[in-house]
Amino acid sequence: DQTDALEWLRTLRLNPWLEVFEQMGAVEVADMLELDEDDLAYIGLPQVQVKRFRAARTYLLAAPDFPGRRWETPANWLDSLRLRRFAGAFTQIGVDRVVDFAEVTDGDLVDMCMLPMQRRRFKNAVVVDAQPSGAKASMSQAGQSTEARGAKSGYDVATVRNIS
Repeated sequence: DQTDALEWLRTLRLNPWLEVFEQMGAVEVADMLELDEDDLAYIGLPQVQVKRFRAARTYLLAAPDFPGRRWETPANWLDSLRLRRFAGAFTQIGVDRVVDFAEVTDGDLVDMCMLPMQRRRFKNAVVVDAQPSGAKASMSQAGQSTEARGAKSGYDVATVRNIS
C-alpha cells in the first residue's frame, strides 16, 4: 500500500526525499526491496540516510517470487508485478496474451506513464515469463559457444566453418 510505504519512509526520517521516491515509482513497501545502489544515488540520499535505509530494509519481508510461473491472463501477470493499473493501457495497444508483453517497447511504457522502477520491474519479468516457449531455449543457447551449439544441434562445426 502506498500510504504504508510513505509512512515507512517517514519513520526513517526520509521525508525530504519522499517526492523522489514517488517519481521513481517506489511507492509500495515491496518496492523498497527493489531499489539498488544506483537508485539510492539518484534519489540523492546522504550516506547516513543510505545506511539507515539499508538497515531498515533488511527487516522487510522478502519480495514475492513471481518469475518463472505461468499466468492465465495478462491482468493476472500484471497483478503479480503490482502493475495491474496498466492493464487497460496494455489492452489498448493490443496485448491479449502474456507472450504479447515481449513485443511492448520502451516507448509504449513511457506513453502509459509507467515510472522508471515499474518499467525495470516489467522488463525483468518479461525476460522470464513473457517469452514464447521456443524463445527461452534460443535465449539459453545464445550464451553458448558456437561449438557447444553445434554439438547439440548435430551439425559438424568444422564443416559449417569451411562453408563460410
